[in-house]
Amino acid sequence: NNTNDLLYVIARWVDADDGIAAAVEQAVENAGDLVVSGWAEDGTIEAIVDKLEASGYRSRVLLEVANVGVCGSDLHQWTSDHSWPVNYPVVLGHEFAGTVVETGGHAQFKAGQAVCVCPQFACGHCDYCIRGAENLCRNLTAMGYEIDGAFAEYVRIPARGVAAGNVFAMPEGLSFETAALAEPLACVMNGQELVGVK
Repeated sequence: NNTNDLLYVIARWVDADDGIAAAVEQAVENAGDLVVSGWAEDGTIEAIVDKLEASGYRSRVLLEVANVGVCGSDLHQWTSDHSWPVNYPVVLGHEFAGTVVETGGHAQFKAGQAVCVCPQFACGHCDYCIRGAENLCRNLTAMGYEIDGAFAEYVRIPARGVAAGNVFAMPEGLSFETAALAEPLACVMNGQELVGVK
């Protein structure tokens, strides 16, 4: 789950003994399907628990981030003057494109493939989703808000988002800089269509 991912991120970024980050990294590498649940005050790992399989971790697509945009909402979250729910601590960045590193078993993708991502994952079954208003989904999950975003070297796309068709192969010749603008462009186009701008 997201908490386990965040513990790993915190261990990598914390300004404490590098031994914590190294121990977490080694534990994840050695255990493969296990994650660290916590560490003692002296910096040693307390426990390695939870199968990653249980949270669908292995079925996520891993991307190497090539480009990420800075949205106004990122700035509001950074300064804590936003009005929407955020699952802190979380890695920001929801406008991005990158290269597939691991497919997570999704046959439609291959390592080295350039992709961009719609970072919001609707549930598909609430009253808003049924009406086609996924942006108002009562159970919406978004990268950079509830789950880690792309202000990082690598980002994992949840299996739920992949299954919903939120990862798009980039056409040949499209730059990562341009593809990272797919999400804000989609917002503008959707708004224009809704109000009938011609």
